Amino acid sequence: MFHGRKGELRRAAEPALDEWLAQMLGDLRNVRFGVEFFDADGALLLARADQRLSLLACSHVDALYLGGDLEALLEYQLLRSAPASIPPDARVELLTPPELPRTLLALGEFLELLRAFRETVLGARGVDGRDLVADAAEAPAAVDAGDMKSRADAAAEALRQAIGRIEAATAADELRERLVDLALLGIPGAVPAEVRGADPAVVERLAAQARAAAKEARRRAARVAELDAGFDRAAADDDERVAHDQERLRTVFGPAFRGLPLVRSPNAVDLASGFRRSDELQGGDPLQALSWLQGAARVRVGASRLVTALTYAAALGRPAALDLRVAQLPSVAGERWVALPAGAFPPGKLSLVAHLPRPFRPDPPLAGLVIDDWVEVVPSAEVTTGVAFNCESPGARPPQSVLLAVSPPEISQWDVETLEKTVLETFELARLRALDPHALAEDALLQRALPAAYLSVNLAGGTVSTDFRTVAG
Repeated sequence: MFHGRKGELRRAAEPALDEWLAQMLGDLRNVRFGVEFFDADGALLLARADQRLSLLACSHVDALYLGGDLEALLEYQLLRSAPASIPPDARVELLTPPELPRTLLALGEFLELLRAFRETVLGARGVDGRDLVADAAEAPAAVDAGDMKSRADAAAEALRQAIGRIEAATAADELRERLVDLALLGIPGAVPAEVRGADPAVVERLAAQARAAAKEARRRAARVAELDAGFDRAAADDDERVAHDQERLRTVFGPAFRGLPLVRSPNAVDLASGFRRSDELQGGDPLQALSWLQGAARVRVGASRLVTALTYAAALGRPAALDLRVAQLPSVAGERWVALPAGAFPPGKLSLVAHLPRPFRPDPPLAGLVIDDWVEVVPSAEVTTGVAFNCESPGARPPQSVLLAVSPPEISQWDVETLEKTVLETFELARLRALDPHALAEDALLQRALPAAYLSVNLAGGTVSTDFRTVAG
């Protein structure tokens, strides 16, 4: 059950993601910045150095999902804690410290780091059992539906309690506290607009803001009730139950929220064996997986997001930021990773590249993000094949032969009948001239004599002809 403590609601709803973010983002107390307060005329009223992000008392997963409200909440808390001489409408400017030790992080750097991890998380999905076996079609999801239900139940109850508290609030400071609670639940526009003061006008403005925020919170609570009323948990399988409770979490915390199910891997022993053999699979070079991921990032969006986030974390000295492990399933002793250059390509392999800041343990359930996945078909080294295509012959072609005909003496001009007879005679003579090569067979005499020449003869001299008498002598 949630108890409504700030920074605990989203962390309790998604503890595994919060733990990973804490490792990669670092301690929020180490995020530092300066602040200056200005009046309406731009005059500097107060400057403070060495401020800490932990002023917000939020969790890492809160920081991930707050987005623009993170800075709005920070400015609100800074004005709340400022001396009474600073007017509540003072302009707040957040500054980057001039020099910080390597162990500390400027607010601007943290926000860029947070952006990279937010894009990575929001572009991913939760792991289930089918992602961890070579034959996904035969594998169950293996998700812990009971755990996801308890998290969704607690989140829905926390939302209902937050609604009750803000509806009962009347005093200015109480309204502010309840609005901050809703802001940490992901209700937009819930950062208190009135920083200080308790006169009736301030209270009325805070109450109006509280009513608007409570309206959105009630809408979400009603949607959760609708989801529960339309869902038969007893008739559903584990996949459907988890999907239902993930939708409930998104309804409570906003559509971007990722609820990662706990998974009891159906092949935990084989998986653990695969990850233990990670260095062996990579040919003794544990950086091969990182090189592969950097190459994949050039063409795969998910891989690119992860490389950016982990590179930032590594540059900031986060332990194990680039600790990638490889498992290849089914796990076979002595086998090389299929992603290595000039390696063998055994069929039916599942290649897993995992960011594991801590050693993989097969016994407890696991949770994770699938950042990117794809299927590759490796072609055979040599294939005999052919290509066939239909090519239409062109309709317009230059002439390949020319028929030169002379009209008979008795015809003064060409007519259709004479022209037709001339063409038909030409075709007949062409057939007489033609000789099928098969007709020659193996007859040596025919092969010497044929093909023969056909020469026209017209003794009357009525047309072009060949007269061999002139060469007889």
